[in-house]
Formats: sequence, structure tokens, C-alpha cells
Amino acid sequence: MPKPKINTTGLDFVQRVERIRRAGQQAKVPSRRPDIDPAEPLGDRLAKMLDLFKSLKTKPSHMIFFVMYDIEDNKVRKQVADYLIAKGCVRVQKSVYMAELPRGEFEQMNQALKEVQEAYENNDSIIFVPISTDELRAMRLIGKNIDFELVANEPSTLFF
Repeated sequence: MPKPKINTTGLDFVQRVERIRRAGQQAKVPSRRPDIDPAEPLGDRLAKMLDLFKSLKTKPSHMIFFVMYDIEDNKVRKQVADYLIAKGCVRVQKSVYMAELPRGEFEQMNQALKEVQEAYENNDSIIFVPISTDELRAMRLIGKNIDFELVANEPSTLFF
């Protein structure tokens, strides 16, 4: 596993995004989950979410939540997407992410993205939606040929 890059500029995420947005540059955010590719087919991402659900039994201090955004500026949107992936979120749709992380991480991400949103004049919105495992299992997917119930519910197969 490659060694993560250390931020030698002394700037936090919000300050870096603001500088990048003003400069018109792209920056890389190191991913904490290099195995999750946002370009993967939805079915593969949903299968990886199944792994997140199974791990909930051993992590009671964690919570499941969605992050959704509507960001006009392409550079800021790219930085926010990279940030969410680096934090361990799984991309479900282009602007919808799902995560199972410690509650403190949820609050830290919420605060960082709030500061990004307040850093410049915009009409953007970012929504954090905590959900319970029961609500997640009740979720249904319409449109793609994917049975979300297989992802959200543990299989109950009987072999003879």
C-alpha cells in the first residue's frame, strides 16, 4: 500500500479547496479506500456496500449516512467528490454517496463541507442524511436492473 501524502502546506481541506477553486487547478486527495472506484458499475458499488452492512454488527459506534450534493462549480464539485471518497464514502450515484463511519467522522465531514460551502458565493447545497439499518433495508431501487434488497438484506437461503 502506498504511503499517504502528508500535507506540507499547513492548509486544511477547506483552505486547499478554496485555493484550488481560485487557481483553477485540480488536486489529488489520497483515498482511504483505494479498492472503491467511483467509475465502477453501480452493481459493483452496491456489492461493496453489502460489506459495509455486514460490518455494522462489530462497529456499534459507527453510523450509516448518505451525502448528497448539488454543486455548480466543476472544480469544487470534483474536490468534494474526491474528499468524500477519501473519507471512505461509496459513490452510489453521481452526486450521492453512502458511508458507514464513526459518528465523529460524520460530524467532522459535515463541518468541513459546511466551511467549503461558506467559503465562496454560491447556490450550492450539501445534504447529510443519517439512516438506520432498518430504513436501509426497506430501501428500494427503481431503474437499474439491480435488486437492492439483495444488498440491504442478509440472504436467508436454506440448503438441503
